[in-house]
Amino acid sequence: MYRKFKKFGLVAVTSIMFGGCIKHIDLYLKNDCRMACKKKNKKEGLLRKIINPFLEIFDDYEKRTLYLKSDSTLEELVNGKNYRDKVRIKFYGTFGGFIGPLREYFLKDLVEMAIIYKDDVLLLDAGSIDVVCDREVFNEIDAILISHIHFDHIWHLYGVYKNLRKEGKEVKIYSPQKVPFWNLAKNVSTNIPKKIKSFEIEYIETKHDIKCYAYKIKVNGKVIGYTGDTAYFEELADFFKDADVIITEASLLEKPRYIDEKMGIFNRHMSPQSVIKLAKKANPKLIVLTHFNNLSPKKFKKAVEKEFERVIYATNGLELIID
Repeated sequence: MYRKFKKFGLVAVTSIMFGGCIKHIDLYLKNDCRMACKKKNKKEGLLRKIINPFLEIFDDYEKRTLYLKSDSTLEELVNGKNYRDKVRIKFYGTFGGFIGPLREYFLKDLVEMAIIYKDDVLLLDAGSIDVVCDREVFNEIDAILISHIHFDHIWHLYGVYKNLRKEGKEVKIYSPQKVPFWNLAKNVSTNIPKKIKSFEIEYIETKHDIKCYAYKIKVNGKVIGYTGDTAYFEELADFFKDADVIITEASLLEKPRYIDEKMGIFNRHMSPQSVIKLAKKANPKLIVLTHFNNLSPKKFKKAVEKEFERVIYATNGLELIID
């Protein structure tokens, strides 16, 4: 009886992890992105009505535009003014690998963001297909920069790349290690360039269980940091010192009791206390939380805010404009 239950559990978990990808892969690879996005939004609306009264995971899912002023204050924009001459960050996925597979089955919003300046676009990680639906950004992608090859960071890498090919674009993928897609092998380089179009790129290896890079992107006089997946370490804060924006993973709301001190995930991901250390030492104008592996981004933000006020949590569809 136990063996049968164990087998059923394995099948169920596998179905949740891969079912969403298999179910929709035809739509994405046939370049019928509008239909794929329409189906996704329909499911999102239904799930919001059913689940959201009990959990916070759908809060603030709508598109928002925030303007980060030079004095570090934030303003929410509602007008249609064109900010193409400003550096922008758009978020297409904000969840990580622990609860990510469940959300992936429904919403396809694992970690992904784009840094945009005029006609230059750098895509950071590829956990979501949503960037394909944002044609204004998608058609301008110059390169894809991968922090590491855990599935929640590359879940839709092949789908994004395939759709770029359908648009006649050959885009290079840069990653610390070769990605586990044989048909992308010749398009992936482990030699991270120092410059791609308008973007100057620096990186350091993080404290994670596989090779992972944190990136520092300089563009138009602005500095944007992205931690990738990591535990806190002093060199990371030095690396991001005085950045305009630091986008940091926010995996662990608190330390679970069952996690082993030496071997557990607590030593390769960020908690609120870790983010506070990073924020205080690096002193950015703004901390943006992403890569949530808990069901309450608001609680994570609230915990950080107690000691560092300049913090927000990313939502799918958020656009951040940097003055």
